[in-house]
Amino acid sequence: MVSFFDIEKSLNTAINELSGKYLNDLPEFRVINPTVENVTEYLFNEIDGILRKNNAVLLRIEVSDSPTRSYCIDITERQFPSQEEVEASQDNQEDDHA
Repeated sequence: MVSFFDIEKSLNTAINELSGKYLNDLPEFRVINPTVENVTEYLFNEIDGILRKNNAVLLRIEVSDSPTRSYCIDITERQFPSQEEVEASQDNQEDDHA
């Protein structure tokens, strides 16, 4: 089961890390420029990680820095693991922690 309240709270935390900030001063963008492409990659990784912890997967994200310029990551063509593969992976992770 997915708790949308918990996901929304976590997503807001991730987005607020960037909102209203001078991106060049953030640790995430000290080495790479905060272009719309790099910000999209960063947000994709952050949000996908949050969603996966809540048994969900991010399939598409689009970030825009102006009305005419945006960048999109879409992984809907990607092959996802079967339920059996997911369960086997979780069992292996549990075994590793025991």
